[in-house]
Amino acid sequence: MTLNLSGQHVVITGGSEGIGLALAEEFVKAGSNVTIISRASTKLAAAELILNEAALKHKSNSFIFTQPADVTNLFQVQEAVKAAVDEIGPVDILICNAGSSTPGYFHEQGIEVFEQMMRLNYLGVVHTVKAVYEDMIKRNTGHICFISSTMALMGFTGYSAYAASKYAVRGFAECLRNEVQGSGVKVSIAFPPDTITPGFDVENRVKPIETSEISEGSKPFPAEQVARYIVKGLESGNSFHLPNPDFGLRIHAAATKGIVPRNIFLLLPEMLIGLIAPIIHFFYASFMDKIATKHASRRFSKFWNPS
Repeated sequence: MTLNLSGQHVVITGGSEGIGLALAEEFVKAGSNVTIISRASTKLAAAELILNEAALKHKSNSFIFTQPADVTNLFQVQEAVKAAVDEIGPVDILICNAGSSTPGYFHEQGIEVFEQMMRLNYLGVVHTVKAVYEDMIKRNTGHICFISSTMALMGFTGYSAYAASKYAVRGFAECLRNEVQGSGVKVSIAFPPDTITPGFDVENRVKPIETSEISEGSKPFPAEQVARYIVKGLESGNSFHLPNPDFGLRIHAAATKGIVPRNIFLLLPEMLIGLIAPIIHFFYASFMDKIATKHASRRFSKFWNPS
């Protein structure tokens, strides 16, 4: 069953820039009413102008509402959602997008980095879902969408803090998907590839050399293109794993999908992918290990004293 986005109230966390803002623009084009939540009031004001211009350009009747809140604070999220509901009405679609990445070597990052990643990328999602969940269940309708990451499908040097938080989001989404069965609420998850965003620019400035070398084969995608794929997947109505523009990543996601719903018409192709994927994984894992090994003496120089 396809989902008509026109008139739907969509709430997007981290909606003032990057993928979140690109998603908001796509929903505006579709005629949805959009609430964007972000910590930065100045960025929210700029995003509101962009979305209102998009509404005019596409002759959309979308109502745009902005609300500052820090998703790591449950009370702030609840108040932001309450304000949005008072302004527009019940939340029909929730996009849990707020998050950030701080790459670095495990031995150089303090525990506070791991705590911050989990507070923002994982608990921020839990807080946001908590703010809408009971109402969606009571109304027996709604859609919760988790924006995870490629790093919830694999892990390598530099992402021990970030990948762990995004794997947590994936686990949460899979559990919640099963838990809402029997209700009219749906759950989806997206695994965006490297995407051209302000956050990605910041991330690139602090990436360890191994992280950059492993990633350099994949060209980052425009946020607008990533957002279009996600919204198209939501419109399809029944997809748990949402599509993305990176063909190789889509193949990898299909090969590592786990125990989640599958399209019966894609079972045979996915079985064939399952036969081929271990070979690809073997060579890619070897490639990653080769890069990590090449830089080991420099990476561990504080532990290893040359003789």
